[in-house]
Amino acid sequence: MKITINEIARLANVSKSTVSKVLNDYPGINQKTRERVLRVVEEMQYEPNTIARALSSKRTGNIGLLIPHTPEYSVSGAYWSTFISCITVALTEHDYHLLLLLPHEEGRLESIFKAVIKRGIVDGLIIGSEFLDKYWLGELLHHRIPFVMLGRNPEFVHYAVDIDNRKAAYEATSHLIRREYTRIALVAGPESYFYNLQRAEGYQEALRRHGMTYHRTLYLPYENYPLVHERLAALFSESPPPDALIVAAGGDFMLEVLQALKETGHHPPEVGFLTFDDYRYLDHTSPPITAVAQPMGKMSRKAVEMLMALLKKKEPPAKEELFPATLVERESTRGPR
Repeated sequence: MKITINEIARLANVSKSTVSKVLNDYPGINQKTRERVLRVVEEMQYEPNTIARALSSKRTGNIGLLIPHTPEYSVSGAYWSTFISCITVALTEHDYHLLLLLPHEEGRLESIFKAVIKRGIVDGLIIGSEFLDKYWLGELLHHRIPFVMLGRNPEFVHYAVDIDNRKAAYEATSHLIRREYTRIALVAGPESYFYNLQRAEGYQEALRRHGMTYHRTLYLPYENYPLVHERLAALFSESPPPDALIVAAGGDFMLEVLQALKETGHHPPEVGFLTFDDYRYLDHTSPPITAVAQPMGKMSRKAVEMLMALLKKKEPPAKEELFPATLVERESTRGPR
């Protein structure tokens, strides 16, 4: 005979609603009562009807990861695919599934927000903060849909996890200076991305602290591959040319910048080469490339932890959680010859 929730309530000497709250991990239940209910559930091998629970509680069991990039970039690239994997693992510990939310066009997120708000397809969101639409984020707050952002943005202060981008860029630049590089160029990402502004600030601060002059010509905002190739070619035709590059744009942009550098006739470690974001394949490039590593696993777990607290109507301990980055030194920054 199939055991029902009413039978569990009778055997545990509690109400049906108390059993439901224990099974859904609601706060405010006496610990002894919780343990008694769970003991009866285990002894009777009770298996809740997940479909009925979802209908009655309006819980989908899904958490959306909203990435503001097309599938061609986000799923195939190393950066977001790593976060997808880490967040999926973290969610399984809380009995949630990951639902990827990706736009058909870069940054076009309106239809996704409408589906989340009007159709209730997820219980909460983790949102990549590169593109911000304050109107739709405000709508999420209005409809009480909890969300956490991957990456901070001063235009919309909310629960977020991030690395200290300014400090990471400062330490990366200082590393190159200690290796006796003297003309360090920075290939930055789009200036509309807050993390790129922070990395540019950290780079400039390191130059000042070490008594070096910041040259605007050594700052190259990344927009597209042909433009980067053109600007690198112009930069290396100067006298003296750069003796080191920092790819602050990070991710798979590094591969395009590396290719553009090689097309100018220069190669690491002849030119020092350092990139943001560390992946296993950087151990196997020629030469192996020095990188700033983000603790993506820890960041993912913290983002999920914050979101779970919000789903339970609790305030996370901090509005923003900053993680230290780690410099992984390899042969590409061994110093100028």
